[in-house]
Amino acid sequence: MMNISITQKSLHMKWILTLLLCSASVFPISAQDEPSGQTLDAIVTLQVKPMDDALWEKINARVGKEANTNVEYVCLTTGVLVLRLQKLTVTEKADVMAVVRRILHEAGVKGQVQFLDVHVEPGVGNRC
Repeated sequence: MMNISITQKSLHMKWILTLLLCSASVFPISAQDEPSGQTLDAIVTLQVKPMDDALWEKINARVGKEANTNVEYVCLTTGVLVLRLQKLTVTEKADVMAVVRRILHEAGVKGQVQFLDVHVEPGVGNRC
């Protein structure tokens, strides 16, 4: 076994510490990466219980006021609603869900809201 003196160990530790400090200054450390400026598009499938004609009219009117958001599908019998959101500046599915919850809250939805699917992809604009 190799016998290394305390002085040599101290020198090695100083060298490693210096190397770590230098690499930290070369590669900035941050909690999150800088936003890329890219937008996201989302298709959100959810179920609102209970859903009736009056609530649907409120939801549809509120969604209509939101830029780049529209209703793709609705079934009043089951309460299933599919929304398309485009040009979102959020970064996570949870953020998309928060946007949808805000819209529904502002529309007066007080019942149960269950997210069935949230599909998020980089924004590419209108594909039609």
